[in-house]
Amino acid sequence: MRPQLFWNVALSMLFCLGIMHIRYHNFVLVSTKIHKFDIGSKKESFFYTYKEYCVFPNIIQASVFYYDRITLVLHISYDRLDPSLIDQVTNWDAPISLAVVFPKNIFIMHSEIACSAQKLLNYTKNNQKVKKHLSVHFLLGNNTGCDNSKVFYDSFDFLNKDYCSSTNRTTPTNEKSRIQRISQYPVNVARNVARKNSRTKYILIADMDHFFSENFELQMRNMASELLESEPKTVLVYRIFEVSSKVR
Repeated sequence: MRPQLFWNVALSMLFCLGIMHIRYHNFVLVSTKIHKFDIGSKKESFFYTYKEYCVFPNIIQASVFYYDRITLVLHISYDRLDPSLIDQVTNWDAPISLAVVFPKNIFIMHSEIACSAQKLLNYTKNNQKVKKHLSVHFLLGNNTGCDNSKVFYDSFDFLNKDYCSSTNRTTPTNEKSRIQRISQYPVNVARNVARKNSRTKYILIADMDHFFSENFELQMRNMASELLESEPKTVLVYRIFEVSSKVR
């Protein structure tokens, strides 16, 4: 699939991989129920329902905001979270909006969710680029409602590194279960959540493990600002190639 660059008027093409120009606006989701609450000394947090999911935006939020940059919009299954994410952030070196999807058999109070949040938090503590650029949003199956989300946030305080490292993941144990998990993965929902929670003028919708040439974001940003101002419906396409994992 080829990522593409286009304006907000091309929202119907969101199933394509691409960069899209969007005008800045306050984050509002029509026909979604947004809940806000105060969690002790934590900043005010909220969740909303989207399709069949509870969405917890900005579990991790980038510390720096640049409106004129390109946000890399990504999504991933929770069990694929590993240090390779740091490589992706370092390679892009610009804002990233990442949706993390949990299977529907994992509920809000499941330790896997808090451990995933802790893992991401550790990445931000140990890498300045991750802290600077990465924002992460959790998608959970709305099986029993999202109203016990206060427990969801509070549970983060009670887990430690040793506990999380010893936790058994609810990953499929056979081929049939693995195929079923893949078939149920909400790829379009995840992309939309990551897209809707981006805050920059441009976004690039891509897949995990897409790596870019040096200064790619800067070059595409300059091209976009030059061409799309006069031709807002122009599509800017770039090629992607498969390379050996040994290439650095």
